[in-house]
Amino acid sequence: MAITVGMISLGCPKNQIDAEIMLADLKKMGFELVGDAALAEVCIINTCGFIESAKRESIEQILEMGLLKNEGRIKKIVVTGCLAERYKEEIAKEIPEADIILGIGSNSELGDAILKSFEDDKRYTSFDEKEKLCLDGDRVLTTLPFYAYIKIAEGCDNNCTYCAIPSIRGRFRSRRMEDIVSEAKSLAKSGVKELVVVAQDTTRYGIDLYGTEFLKYMSFPVFGQIFGFVVAIVLPLWFANSFAQSFSDEKMAYAVTLLLCIPGLILFTKAFWEYLVAYVAINSMAENTVKSGRIYDIKAHKKVATMSKRVGEFVVLWLLFGLFTLVAIFPPMWVFAVFIFVFIVLIFQVFTFEKNLTPWECFMRSKTLVKSSYWKTAFLMILVGALTYIILPKVAEVIFGVLQITSLINMVLDPILSTTLPFDQWNTTLAALNVPYMISSLEITKTIVSLVLSTLVICFT
Repeated sequence: MAITVGMISLGCPKNQIDAEIMLADLKKMGFELVGDAALAEVCIINTCGFIESAKRESIEQILEMGLLKNEGRIKKIVVTGCLAERYKEEIAKEIPEADIILGIGSNSELGDAILKSFEDDKRYTSFDEKEKLCLDGDRVLTTLPFYAYIKIAEGCDNNCTYCAIPSIRGRFRSRRMEDIVSEAKSLAKSGVKELVVVAQDTTRYGIDLYGTEFLKYMSFPVFGQIFGFVVAIVLPLWFANSFAQSFSDEKMAYAVTLLLCIPGLILFTKAFWEYLVAYVAINSMAENTVKSGRIYDIKAHKKVATMSKRVGEFVVLWLLFGLFTLVAIFPPMWVFAVFIFVFIVLIFQVFTFEKNLTPWECFMRSKTLVKSSYWKTAFLMILVGALTYIILPKVAEVIFGVLQITSLINMVLDPILSTTLPFDQWNTTLAALNVPYMISSLEITKTIVSLVLSTLVICFT
């Protein structure tokens, strides 16, 4: 006949999850679970040892079950949890009612400990390393059927002077993201409608598993913006205060001041673009990007394009992107282009990192993502796009004009353009159409310079 066991779990939901895992293990080993611990042969008290009132409650519960044991209604008392971990020696010495005392690192030994205690009728104690506490596994839910707790991390590294958690639960350690997702899906299948995320420090989640890679990929996008902004302001101010007065030509001093803004602005724009790609990537592939740290990964895109079996699909996506770019050149399509551009970026991100999705699934996934965080992404793209495509090239054009670089280029190109292009015919046609505009070699030179500057800025950023 199976040994009957009952559990009394005290304290926080994290302790309750530990109790549910232990109950599932006992059930697998053939023990019979009883809802009322007072009616079981073995009473397991999963204690709390955090604050004074919790410790008092745990001790009172052990003593209460001890009375039932003395009456012969209970055969064995098991003490587990935080109080057992924190006061292992005191419990062993001062509470003789406890037949089995297990630290949190020894929870997995519970079933064997009960069987051994029945065999030789001796006290069983075990206090393995705290980090051996099982964070994964099947659970016997003790909450109402529509909700459950889900633990994402265990322990704490903050070491606050007033808190005993690090000494009880050990160092901070996160569960892997795929394990949490798998458990969440399993709970949902069992009928759970609401999941409550718990940990000693939920805001620290993942930093022990993914933090280093995340910081490596995000350091330039974040700090590059700050450094670029500072350089764009400090360098011109420094020049204006120290050297501008020594220039006899005010235009030249103005041009040099603007020129000194360029390095900082370009650095800022480059970092902003990478931050934007990271932002889109985080929104589109939160699980895989954080897990791998590949927020902004040119190598990953290159590998998809050149080494995978998806080259054809990748080329088709690029052709569609090129077609869209041609359509977006026309001003009436600019508003439409902003909407579609965000969508296409998302498709590329999903395609690159979600290797198991077909192009159509990438399309549908992106469609869902656009709905969820579209406007924030669109705003960032408009902002950084204006900086890249309009402001920086215009600043460069002004500098070229003040420094007369455009005029020097025109002196070189004028003989060539004058002999090869029919300016007189063009201007006659424009006059006949009443268009108040004259085409000259200087205008064409300005256009060429503008296109070259825009291309350089866009390619770099």
